[in-house]
Amino acid sequence: MRCLVVDADYRGTGIKDEFTGQLTPESLGLPQDLVERISKWVSDYQPIIPIPTKERKKHLNKIEELDKVGLDLARSVKAHFGNNANVKYFSEGRLKQMLI
Repeated sequence: MRCLVVDADYRGTGIKDEFTGQLTPESLGLPQDLVERISKWVSDYQPIIPIPTKERKKHLNKIEELDKVGLDLARSVKAHFGNNANVKYFSEGRLKQMLI
């Protein structure tokens, strides 16, 4: 069983194997529209990542919006794999894993 994490890591692709690291969404056989949505979400999240943790409170609305999209993406990845993958979501804005 695969263990995948959807996250917007600064140097990442939006999805990684929990044990082996970054993967390209294309290599997972994800539908093209999902691949494009992941790519856009990673790009949208990038401005949040370098903000110091203490200052992120000023950007909570944006982080909540991005996490809502990220959680939806994680659910879509999970739906694609069904019981063949364990999928998690990590919020770069909150610096914690969130339940999908």
